[in-house]
Amino acid sequence: MWRRLSIATLALLLFACTKTEASRVALEVEQSSAPEQEILATDFGGDSRPDIILILADDMGYGDWEPTGGPMLTPNLMKLCEEGVRLDRYYTHSLCTPTRTALVGGMSPNRSGMAFSPLRRWESRSLPLETVTLAERLQPAGYQTALVGKWHLGQTEAWMHPNERGFEHFYGFLTGALNYFTHRSGHAGLDWQRNGESVDEEGYVTTLLGEEAARWIDDQEADQPLFLYLPFNAPHSPLMAPEKFISPYKEDVEDLDRRKFCGMVAAMDSAIGDVLEAVDRRGRENTLVIFLSDNGASKRDHGSNGPLRGNKGSTYEGALRVPAVLRWPGHLPEGEVSHDVIQVLDWMPTLMHFAGVEADPKLDGRNVASKLFEPVFEVSEAAPREDMFFGALTTPSLSYAVIRWPWKFVFRVRFATNGISRQLYRIDLDPSEKTNLRLEQPELAEELEEALRAWMEEQAPGNVFEKPKEAYLGAAPKGWTEPDDWANVPR
Repeated sequence: MWRRLSIATLALLLFACTKTEASRVALEVEQSSAPEQEILATDFGGDSRPDIILILADDMGYGDWEPTGGPMLTPNLMKLCEEGVRLDRYYTHSLCTPTRTALVGGMSPNRSGMAFSPLRRWESRSLPLETVTLAERLQPAGYQTALVGKWHLGQTEAWMHPNERGFEHFYGFLTGALNYFTHRSGHAGLDWQRNGESVDEEGYVTTLLGEEAARWIDDQEADQPLFLYLPFNAPHSPLMAPEKFISPYKEDVEDLDRRKFCGMVAAMDSAIGDVLEAVDRRGRENTLVIFLSDNGASKRDHGSNGPLRGNKGSTYEGALRVPAVLRWPGHLPEGEVSHDVIQVLDWMPTLMHFAGVEADPKLDGRNVASKLFEPVFEVSEAAPREDMFFGALTTPSLSYAVIRWPWKFVFRVRFATNGISRQLYRIDLDPSEKTNLRLEQPELAEELEEALRAWMEEQAPGNVFEKPKEAYLGAAPKGWTEPDDWANVPR
């Protein structure tokens, strides 16, 4: 994967590169000297390395799809649920960038300064240089790799680009959100590219992503496994969808903005249908399809978290517990609902296991393959697991949570009043988090708060617990202007 460089060549590169780029080169040389990653024998049938298609929705809440009562029509997602396992206790982070750090990098976003807020267009933060991405881990096992969709893990330097982080093919955009028809980020910058080159084309973003993903699957070698990461920006704001996707909800959904939201989910479902058809054309039965949401819905943007409390950007269940389903014919149960507690950090070690790639003990998640093959169908039977930690910083408040199943402790700071609240819930019995049991269980609440503080100290030493220093909530710096074309910035 990495090219060996002579000392003379390295010296020239170090002289020519920026400090950060030089660090990247040095890292590549170090990795080139290391032995190739061991590929382990697996027993998943045929070619043991499954095709892996990882689909991510953006801001889709627990109440935003059919299986949990959403009004939108999603036949392709329903098909995945009927043919696979729906995860009803799946936890993620409550904002875009932290989730992507955990999913693509396999590391707690708290270790990297990416835990508390989304990456703004003017920021220079990124997925850390030393982080080995999921794509980079799968390539040595023979995987063809592509990212089609939203990156949102760094955009200011060349080494941050998806093509430099293990994705052989990239089509989509670098920043956090864009106009679905003009493909512009913010107010000005064109943020639409294919492998570092701008693509100025017409079309609705969600539809274009589905078409590109299907086309890429069609073009790949049939005798090699593929890894497709397909992070849609739907149904993230702005609320935009072609009328053909909105009009079916005129009678059942009174609010116009909610109708638009439903249309955006329906458009994404249609694009997923394009991808599933390409999977069928490829004819490779050993294919794992995963659909997840990156965080809960924003109620302000007319999403719904159903009966769950809270909003995107908090650490209540509505922000953290989101839609998830997997389909792997012949391996996973069909038409079942699992109540096992699984989190976003678990995907990296689990998918490495499925691909036959040697485990990395430094990863923060755990291999949950056994939970997927033999799910728990009753919430009362969900087994305890190690503590799961979450943090989110928004303009009005800072919020932490730790889940020690079946207990959950929430610590919240409101900046306007400097008020601090401490809340303890038994989430298996009270998923809507209505009854604060802190006064009934003061010792447990204190123990969980100490666990949160220890987590911060261990993973982000030097931070002030009540307001982490690396999280920046302000507006763009004075004098900052958006690039006319984002493809010209990092390449």
